[in-house]
Amino acid sequence: MSLIEFANQQIEIKLYYKRVKTDSGQSQFVVLNDKDGEIEFNKQEEFIKQKQENKEEITAEDREIEVLTTQWKVLSWGEQNKITKRAEKYTPAGVKDIDYVEFRDLRIKTCLQGWDLKDAKGNLIPVTPETIDMIPPKIIFELIERYDVFTEGTEEGQEKN
Repeated sequence: MSLIEFANQQIEIKLYYKRVKTDSGQSQFVVLNDKDGEIEFNKQEEFIKQKQENKEEITAEDREIEVLTTQWKVLSWGEQNKITKRAEKYTPAGVKDIDYVEFRDLRIKTCLQGWDLKDAKGNLIPVTPETIDMIPPKIIFELIERYDVFTEGTEEGQEKN
């Protein structure tokens, strides 16, 4: 793959997670690392397959681990510069600076191209700035971290996942 082709590719990022109830009864998401998440998800799917073969009922508890599959665009140098430029702000002192929150928001809304999220009726939910804004921050931060590991190749991040 040439350097030019690298910036034009799409990558797939999977995020394994489960919902848990807190002591106060509220739902919370727990994100699993990639290795453990894939192992546990595959075990879960094998268990469900066995229940199906035995004609047993499959319950929500049987599907404890969920996977969000996302598709991402790898930015070119020019695209990265455009996002950075759009995130430039002036401080109250008149100094040009990068608004990191704006940069992060523009970056995910530019790079996240697809996912397999569905509504209650089973219809695919389109990826739009508005739907991205509806996702819990914990999930977005985890997706960004995984995207960064792929595009920047940090050893520390690769060991974590």
